[in-house]
Amino acid sequence: MNTTHDTRSDRMLANGFRIATLGLLGAGAAGYQPAVDVALAVGAANAALFLYRDRTPERMAIQVRLVYLVFLVIGSVPPLGFVLDTMFLGSAAVLLTGYCPLTRVLSLMPWNRQQPITRALLAKTFAVRQSHPAVACDEGWTGRPGLVG
Repeated sequence: MNTTHDTRSDRMLANGFRIATLGLLGAGAAGYQPAVDVALAVGAANAALFLYRDRTPERMAIQVRLVYLVFLVIGSVPPLGFVLDTMFLGSAAVLLTGYCPLTRVLSLMPWNRQQPITRALLAKTFAVRQSHPAVACDEGWTGRPGLVG
């Protein structure tokens, strides 16, 4: 199996889902309600595809997709529509910069780290730019090398 090709394919697939969801969230924010329903379907397909392929929810890529799907569901409840607006802004930022606050918050969850939360760990988690999202990180990032994806 060619790991470079798989990583590139994964990145292209993830960006395709991200762009589709971003467009749908934008249409939903503009008032086209059916776009939110389609965004939910796209989010579910995204999570299901990666979960089926990887067969483990331990990978950070799967955790992010599952939490993102939960946020889509929460945001589809009319009084909580601001969640979708926040997701639109966050998704645009991830697409433009590669910086994903959701991934960084999830990395601090007890099941994703082996060390206590300290100021240094928080600073490293939120302020240090990682070299590449598909590259396994050191223990200061996730607590378990190789779970980032």
